[in-house]
Amino acid sequence: MAQLGGYIDRVIFAEQAQAYKPSRKMIEFAHQALSVSQDDIVHICASPHLDLAAAREMGFRCIWVDRGAGRQSLPDYTPNEVLPTLGHLPQLLRGINWN
Repeated sequence: MAQLGGYIDRVIFAEQAQAYKPSRKMIEFAHQALSVSQDDIVHICASPHLDLAAAREMGFRCIWVDRGAGRQSLPDYTPNEVLPTLGHLPQLLRGINWN
């Protein structure tokens, strides 16, 4: 995070949610713990089948970091953005205006 110019203000562990990927319960727990609206969330992930599916089900905006590992996106879901590395994230977030 420091390399991206950001910070982490909260860490939520799967153990707290008593759920593990691909359970939607884990993301629901984090969403409630953060006390933010759905519109305030951008889900950033690298695993199409574990993370994109949950983001789709929750209705979150999503950025998929496709590192070229041969993973395929879900056939019924297109993330809002696709990046090759996390290093591209700061520029992307500065350039978009999601409200």
